[in-house]
Amino acid sequence: FLCFATAPYSWRWSPYYFVQYHADSSRITVWVNSSFHQEAINFRTEDPEFRQTAQNMATKFSLPYQDYRRFHDGRGPMKILILGAGTGNDVNIALLNGVRDITAVEIDPQIADIGVDLNPMRPYQEPSVRLVIDDGRHFLSHTKDRYDMVLFGTLDSQTLLAGQSNLRL
Repeated sequence: FLCFATAPYSWRWSPYYFVQYHADSSRITVWVNSSFHQEAINFRTEDPEFRQTAQNMATKFSLPYQDYRRFHDGRGPMKILILGAGTGNDVNIALLNGVRDITAVEIDPQIADIGVDLNPMRPYQEPSVRLVIDDGRHFLSHTKDRYDMVLFGTLDSQTLLAGQSNLRL
């Protein structure tokens, strides 16, 4: 108990991990089981020290939308599915790219709640975003919806196994 009482970051237990996180106006950094897991970036940050990094990351994360437009006569996707939506990075990028109907699937309710509560761009509060807490495979096998594009975020669990193991998550 003393270890958790003096932890340097905020923390929560999820059904899958020990989740630690730190949030400021530019980003949320998330660690699971003491390993880096993801970072939710404020792509509209006013922080001069982080603005260029945020713009570079927004450009990088927008590449699938550029490819989509290239193959669809300049039109962007209107309805997308994000599997492994986490704290909301991919949702933010979809919104910045004009997507009007977003289904964001995240298996871990605590990771999603961190995004709902702390993501500075507030993507999960947008009326065009539907957050679903479910396993991506389960969601795909039961949905009747069709999407213009499917994005895969962080899907694999963090484990204490070597990358050379034969375990497929």
